Amino acid sequence: MKIIQISDSHIGHWTDATSGIDVRRNFEFILKKIESEKPSFIIHSGDICFDIPEISIYKWVKEKLDSIQIHYSLIAGNHDDTSMICQIFDQKHQNKECYFDKIIQNKKLLFLDTANGDMSDAQYDWLTDQLSQSEIRAIFLHHPPIKMGVPFMDQNYSFKSMEKFCSIIEQYSKPIQIFCGHYHNARSVTRKNMQVHICPSTFYELNDFSDNFGMSSDRIGYRIIEIDDQNNVKTTLKYFNGFTNPLIA
Repeated sequence: MKIIQISDSHIGHWTDATSGIDVRRNFEFILKKIESEKPSFIIHSGDICFDIPEISIYKWVKEKLDSIQIHYSLIAGNHDDTSMICQIFDQKHQNKECYFDKIIQNKKLLFLDTANGDMSDAQYDWLTDQLSQSEIRAIFLHHPPIKMGVPFMDQNYSFKSMEKFCSIIEQYSKPIQIFCGHYHNARSVTRKNMQVHICPSTFYELNDFSDNFGMSSDRIGYRIIEIDDQNNVKTTLKYFNGFTNPLIA
């Protein structure tokens, strides 16, 4: 099974000042590349909207995703609105959160909602129950649930309940892969039985070695996740040059 993960597209209106990046052209370009990969499934791990969530942006994204005719799911990021996502993409929410499981080619995946930087007690209970009942090989959420060694993001925009999350995962008896976005960069970090991977953005890359906010490049990319019949997980990355908006005199 091949899954493609994309993240942090930050789609805005044509008039939005998206740091000089042509976010819509980037998104369309990435979808064409993904289409050629012929994956089983696409997962967008949040921050679909540029800054403020808007119905019109979600509708545009849905039109583009539907056009390539590959099954997909989305989870919310901190720049998203879970209720809007559920409305446009026909997903169900529970008390303003949207978390769910999905079986793809006989493999069960979990999708969490960390749009507010944390998870409710009900969502934690659901996660605990899922891990106790099923063999889970991968979990998707927007925020990395551990520090990833990216100073600016770790210090300012990290997940709020890291130790609570990790205590639940560490009770699971098998290795588990966790796929996230949020950091506009790619990195993999192991803690006990979990390996946490962050996905490149389709917007731009953030500087991953500085205490200060900074864009390091306009490179964009996606993560390829392959799970074989023995439930072994392999993940690789693909990068491309992004598109910038033309300068206006």
